Order: sequence, then structure tokens, then C-alpha cells
Amino acid sequence: MQSTEEWRRQAENKKNAAAELRDKRRLCRECYHLTGVAIEFAMKAVIMKNERFNQWPSKAARPDLYVHNLRTLFNALKVNHNGLPIQLRANLKTVLNWSRGAEYADGKMPRKELVQFHNAAFGPDGVYEWLKTL
Repeated sequence: MQSTEEWRRQAENKKNAAAELRDKRRLCRECYHLTGVAIEFAMKAVIMKNERFNQWPSKAARPDLYVHNLRTLFNALKVNHNGLPIQLRANLKTVLNWSRGAEYADGKMPRKELVQFHNAAFGPDGVYEWLKTL
């Protein structure tokens, strides 16, 4: 993706797909994955905007941005999390624990875990809504 708008559009697509799967008990792991990817893409949109990139930098120029680790991307946002509201900080803590590797894990994901993660990402005080304000 080469523009902030493309990252945001894809983030919204992943968010919508995750919403479709949220209540399907057998697809909790897939919903978890899509939720994390939506946050990843939203973070990359903010990074692109904040860094004033005309296009997404090459991997050679910015290898630090070619990750799927939400903590690493959050650090690239250069946001002081101490000044954030308590509920948002709690939601960030939950969301930043996302691992893309969970997609490959065996077994079912507990629905309770998914709902907590999904709400932390997309709820009214969620990370996704907050990222849209940056």
C-alpha cells in the first residue's frame, strides 16, 4: 500500500471482516487475526501520515516498519502512553499483545478472550477509534 488512504481503507476492510466473524464461535482465531491486522494497518496509516511519507518507504530504507509486531509499530508512533486515558491504556495493553503467529496455533481460541480483544480494539474507547484521531 502506497498511501495513508490505502492503509486506512484496508484497515477498515479488515475491521469489517472481523466484525462479520466475531459471533461465529468456530472462527474466533480468524477474527482475532483480522482484528490484529486491522490495528496494524491503522498504525501504519498513522506512521505514514506522521512521518509525512509520500509513499510507503522501501524495506531497505525503513526495515523497522516491515514488521507485524504491534508494540514495535506503537513505538514508531512516538506517543507518550502515560498521558492517555486509563481505559485506552488498558485497551492498548490488551491489543499490543497480539501476535500474528496465533493464526497458526492449534486448537480453539476461547471466545471470551476474543471478545475482550475485539472490544479493546474496536470498542468506543478502543485503540482503532483512537488511532483515527492521530
